[in-house]
Amino acid sequence: MIRKLIRVAAVLLLIGSIAVGSFATYIYLAPSDEEKLYDQKHHEAIEKLKKAENARGTAAEAQLARD
Repeated sequence: MIRKLIRVAAVLLLIGSIAVGSFATYIYLAPSDEEKLYDQKHHEAIEKLKKAENARGTAAEAQLARD
């Protein structure tokens, strides 16, 4: 009887630890707000760089310099 109870407790503990470990891994690997903001700002900077390179040597270059 005690052996059966210990086995059940061990299996429940194993299932619980797998569930908690899975949740912790999900939280750890989920992108943070800072990472999302960095990606957004990086994308905006790349777009501005492309605009500036396309406007190089034209009248629009002065306009982009002021912005």
